[in-house]
Amino acid sequence: MNIQIKEYILAISIVVAFATYYFNLLQDGMMISGILALVILLYISMIWSEQKEDERDEYIRAKVDRILYILVLVLMLLDVLYKTFTHQNYTDSLILLTVLALAKIVLSKFIKNNN
Repeated sequence: MNIQIKEYILAISIVVAFATYYFNLLQDGMMISGILALVILLYISMIWSEQKEDERDEYIRAKVDRILYILVLVLMLLDVLYKTFTHQNYTDSLILLTVLALAKIVLSKFIKNNN
């Protein structure tokens, strides 16, 4: 099967599993959490095994990574705003935002110092 088709299938699976978990469409949250973790691990293994072809491919990947990072932060902030206005607990979202921001800073410094 083509690698691009596999990526689409995994991405759709992640979105469906996350939507099912987030909107509590199924009552057994542990099962959905396990499925979501498994699909995400499969996706990570696919990304990890990718081979770069040239400098342009490396530039494109870096650009995509930046855009996706910003998109994740914006989605997390929208989630915090939604939970704020609906008076839900959003501590976990704030912790995740903090971890993402600090991880970006630490990894950036580590990679720059080692390359």
